Amino acid sequence: MHRLKLAYILGLTLLLVSALASAGERGYFGFGMSLTTSGFPLNPTVKKIRIASVEPGTPAASSGIAANDEIIKLEGVAIAGRKAKELQSLAASDIGQTLNLEMKRPDGTVYRTSLVAARRPK
Repeated sequence: MHRLKLAYILGLTLLLVSALASAGERGYFGFGMSLTTSGFPLNPTVKKIRIASVEPGTPAASSGIAANDEIIKLEGVAIAGRKAKELQSLAASDIGQTLNLEMKRPDGTVYRTSLVAARRPK
């Protein structure tokens, strides 16, 4: 009986430790960005964010985001005219959290997409 109780406690402890290890771990979306900014370099005002690259097999690739698409809204907040640190805090997502984007293709087509943050590949 004591062995069964000990095994249960150890199993529960391992489950909690693994849950805590991933809690707060920053997620990965799989795209690189190119920013057009102005102002003070440590917290510039953002004019545009373009997708520079998309890694295959990532949340960004699965959602159809492509290089040269422009992010026009992040979590419902317009990009143009916002401070970089404000946008950074809006985009920071833990694994499993959703990031909502409004995008514009080079041809002017606007679309919305939601990405679920994944664990960064090693």
